[in-house]
Amino acid sequence: MKNKLKLTFVRPNFEGMSEYCPPHMGIAVLYGYLVNKYKDFIDFSFIDALPNKLNEEQIIEKLNILRPEIICITVKTFQVEQTICIIEKIKKSLNTIIICGGNHVSIEPDLFINNGADFSIIGSGEIALGNLITIIINKLFNLNLKLYFSNNILANKNSCYYNDVYNLKFEKKFDSNFVGEKPNWDIMDIDLYNENIHINKDIKALPVMASRGCPYKCDFCSSFITWGTYVKYRDPEDVLDEIEYNINKYKIRDYHFYDDNLMLNRKWLINFLDKIKERNINFNWICLSRPEIIYKNRDLLLDMKKCNCKGFELGFETENDDLYNNMNKKIQS
Repeated sequence: MKNKLKLTFVRPNFEGMSEYCPPHMGIAVLYGYLVNKYKDFIDFSFIDALPNKLNEEQIIEKLNILRPEIICITVKTFQVEQTICIIEKIKKSLNTIIICGGNHVSIEPDLFINNGADFSIIGSGEIALGNLITIIINKLFNLNLKLYFSNNILANKNSCYYNDVYNLKFEKKFDSNFVGEKPNWDIMDIDLYNENIHINKDIKALPVMASRGCPYKCDFCSSFITWGTYVKYRDPEDVLDEIEYNINKYKIRDYHFYDDNLMLNRKWLINFLDKIKERNINFNWICLSRPEIIYKNRDLLLDMKKCNCKGFELGFETENDDLYNNMNKKIQS
């Protein structure tokens, strides 16, 4: 197709990461979903300010060279000030549609609309962003591509807040059947990043997610707002297909599970371990969990070790007992 639209993903820089520089899994997942559907209509690019240590002015310089019609900015809480600054500068130099998503946008979507963004997407972004891009493509190219709707509202736990670009309004919806898209790392240069599983930080790892959602509502965490409280698991075979593909393509054998609690579903975990042994896939991995969940599944630890699980990441929030007891962690004895 002639005259494709240009869409650029942007991750603003932020302090506090020291030398740790993980690839952005959310962008890779969105790209994996969108490129399969819109490669005939859109050219994709990614400006990652983290590994390149770009400031806001340098990001704008790159955007002015690319001149995309759509800019998608991912925002965590410690990137809010940078994002607002970037939006303000974009508005001065480019006539483009600005879409914000990410953890902090799910909490405070109006903040970005009020500062010039055209859309804020809450929760899982694939279907919402896909629908939004479909509407934009249909308007600009006079096409009639179909949207993914369920019961005439946006299918998935997400919502678009709008700044009256196309007079659109979507509602929130939990979609228990949608568990996410496989990441496509082709949108970024993997060599720029140093994700690892903490054992040997010189050995490169890739992130992976087998589930979305968390049943807990800890006061300090946005996970249940982003993903919902119903935990949705991918098929273990699908997860292992992803890992095996990445081993073959990138020669990376260390994997960092980003799930809030991979061990929450005991039946799924047993099935996953069985599939690793059955397929004889050799990879090292770590996952997040909670002490009481690990203890509850202590009989599986030896099996996990045999499948090359190298350890767990556990949160340590505070030494203050009163504060700890009031942060809504719902510790299970």
